[in-house]
Amino acid sequence: MLPVFLYGTAFLISGRIGNLPLRIVLRTLCGGLILLAGIVQVWLGASWLLDVLASYAFGFAFVLSLGWLYLRLDRAVGGVPFIHSVEIPVRSMPTPAPMP
Repeated sequence: MLPVFLYGTAFLISGRIGNLPLRIVLRTLCGGLILLAGIVQVWLGASWLLDVLASYAFGFAFVLSLGWLYLRLDRAVGGVPFIHSVEIPVRSMPTPAPMP
């Protein structure tokens, strides 16, 4: 389920990339990793096929609801920034007291 959350969210975020070839490569990579993670779980015997399918269903539902919430927030606010950074103020270190 974690690969679906992680790579599904990366799939959604990669939609904001303006460079079309890069966006296609990243989305293909994310989708392939999601599928590969489930196949490996079944292949190694760590999970049953039904467990993997249920994880896919729950993970995709979560990622879709997260994407829907993001789009709704983006429309309400008028553009949610992709990366928001703030300058961090630098504080000077106090000088130590002299030793007696």
